[in-house]
Amino acid sequence: MKISRKTSSEMPKKLKECKLQYARLAKEFVSAKKQSEKLSQLLFVHQEDDRKEISRKLHDEIAQMLTGINFKLSILTRTTANCTPELRDKIIDAQQLVERSVEKINDFARELHPMILDDLGLVMALESYIKAFMKKNDMKVKLKTSINLSDLSEINKIVLFRVAQESLTNISKHSKACKVSIVISKVQNRLQMVVHDNGVAFKVKNLRAISSNTRIGLIGMEERLKMVNGVFVITSSPNKGTQVKVQIPILKKYL
Repeated sequence: MKISRKTSSEMPKKLKECKLQYARLAKEFVSAKKQSEKLSQLLFVHQEDDRKEISRKLHDEIAQMLTGINFKLSILTRTTANCTPELRDKIIDAQQLVERSVEKINDFARELHPMILDDLGLVMALESYIKAFMKKNDMKVKLKTSINLSDLSEINKIVLFRVAQESLTNISKHSKACKVSIVISKVQNRLQMVVHDNGVAFKVKNLRAISSNTRIGLIGMEERLKMVNGVFVITSSPNKGTQVKVQIPILKKYL
């Protein structure tokens, strides 16, 4: 078959046009990907801002109102010296109920967003959470960091805290572990957190068959990491326990 001179001369031109179009599409894809990542990070921050606001209102408003009620009940016990023992016991019971309610609300507020994370940073927030966790669970948790975490961005702090929080919650509910280690380090240009327990192992490939609460928690953790372009890996084996490893980019502090 004979190719005309005109057709053969047009081929390099078409090829050049295709290359230019490919380069343009590749550039648009990279730009769209960066924009998507930025929007995901902003969404993540806004979600945490909502949690922070609810936490603040629970602690500063609801808990304070209950504390005020408890104060008035204490006055009532002093001004009703001549009341019946039955009435006095009911007032005391009401005081104890209010005190327990305040404790529950403050615990829930800390779960939503620990203010110490904003005020004193990730290490202090984790140490405080771990201390409270060990009081409620017969388990020893050790935190180790090999890098300076004082200059982390808000997103980095929140993600690492949430990973530790969700991991410890799952461990307390299902692993039967007695020891847990949390190690935070820097791997190239990424932050890495490894949470390892010595509890009962499970088949990671059968994760979807695990109880719904655990599955939802792990899925939530994985989705949160996707929003910040992070990676999430679980390994579990008999006599070695379970390990949750995450890596996230080190983001600028203003994010």
